[in-house]
Amino acid sequence: MKKFCFICILLSFSLFGGAQDRAEYVSLEGPLKVVILDTCFYFVVNQLHLPFYRSDTLAICSISQISDEFYKICSADPIQTLQNSLKVSYDCECAIQDSISISFHFSALTIPGKIVCYINDYTGDFFSLPYNGKPVSTVIPSSTKKIILGFEPDLMIVHEHPHRYSFQGIIAIDPAIVCEINSYHKHVSIHLSAITDSFFERYYVNNEYIRIIDDKLYWRGLVFTRKDSGPSPLQQVCPSVSR
Repeated sequence: MKKFCFICILLSFSLFGGAQDRAEYVSLEGPLKVVILDTCFYFVVNQLHLPFYRSDTLAICSISQISDEFYKICSADPIQTLQNSLKVSYDCECAIQDSISISFHFSALTIPGKIVCYINDYTGDFFSLPYNGKPVSTVIPSSTKKIILGFEPDLMIVHEHPHRYSFQGIIAIDPAIVCEINSYHKHVSIHLSAITDSFFERYYVNNEYIRIIDDKLYWRGLVFTRKDSGPSPLQQVCPSVSR
């Protein structure tokens, strides 16, 4: 019987105590809320009737507790995120002999703009290509060892909240994504899945701080109230981050 009770306790912990801790805070100044799920911080705007953003989630950050009331939040490095999503494929079947055909694919990007690239290094040749939601291609010299690419959207996303009509995220990607080129292959396809419409909508949060006192969360001049009662969300999560 004792063994059975012990198993029940373990199951209860895995289903409830071991689950991700969640806290939700809402603002009275607009359709805004903050969701803290385990060690992730989400800033969400509820779009009820006429959606302006393609994603409701305008910020995704890591969160860590630094004192009894203060927490640090930080977005992932955008360039590193893009670099990690880079995929390159090659094809030898190409009629071009003295050049390399190169194509660019952004599977979830519909915002028009232009692809900007340096060849080999920042002192090398520069070229740009218009982008309108479909793969684009061009030719580059056969001596190319790498390209350094970026993207400039035609439309800059302006955020109304929490600072009215201001830029809060990435408005353009300067050439910084490095793509090594194998010149043996005559056709190169570059895929960047992380460049999406939402990429240019999201806030870039660089080591900012929030304060949580009782059921109130303070960030960027806004006050959010917790929907449910209970302890601060990271009181149990933060000590176990290093587990």
